[in-house]
Amino acid sequence: MVEEFVDGTELSVQAVARDGAAEILTLCEKLTTTEHDGPLYSFREAGHVAYPGAEVDARVRGFVDACVAAVGYANGPFHVDLIRGADGALDLLEMGFRLSGMGITELIERTTGRDWGDDALGAHLGERRAPVTAAPRPYTGQATLRHADELAAAESLPSTGGLRVEIQYLRPPTLPADWSAGVPESLRADVTRHAAALARVVIAAPDPTRVTRALETCLTTSAPVPV
Repeated sequence: MVEEFVDGTELSVQAVARDGAAEILTLCEKLTTTEHDGPLYSFREAGHVAYPGAEVDARVRGFVDACVAAVGYANGPFHVDLIRGADGALDLLEMGFRLSGMGITELIERTTGRDWGDDALGAHLGERRAPVTAAPRPYTGQATLRHADELAAAESLPSTGGLRVEIQYLRPPTLPADWSAGVPESLRADVTRHAAALARVVIAAPDPTRVTRALETCLTTSAPVPV
């Protein structure tokens, strides 16, 4: 509820703590949608565009350091979700002490060449890793596609001019006809949001703006935006 009503750019930081010090692997800008499925109103994180940790500005880095210090987190993986307002102010949404889902670990590896799971284990074993460098690979983003027109838009994107498009087709689970019997209506949105995806589109390009515009094209029913 908070995430939906705080104005600004949604961000998430993926990182590893070692001896209480945070190393940021990636910063993701989120793409969100609001959807209606019958009587249900659903706010959804639909996509992420990843930047290497070396490109994170001092303000965000200091915010993450403050979060780690506040909870006394010594070693292991974590993520911080926040919103950056028009004035640059940062609002905390949540901090989680785990690897993220929705293919984020794969997105980190594509963007930085680092394995978040290996880094997390290494932190507990006292291993040190080389720092993440700026833009060692093309910027990469991804979006979850729930509707046929979104999938069609992704399939029509050309892999030209440095833009690389990959579609990972998903198979939604087969649910029994009476699966929702006895389930509160408020909880059915979770199935709609997480179990009804048709595919995930992964897009890479030398310019992160092109990645964002291409993903936005897939998530809208309006005319495609030139990418």
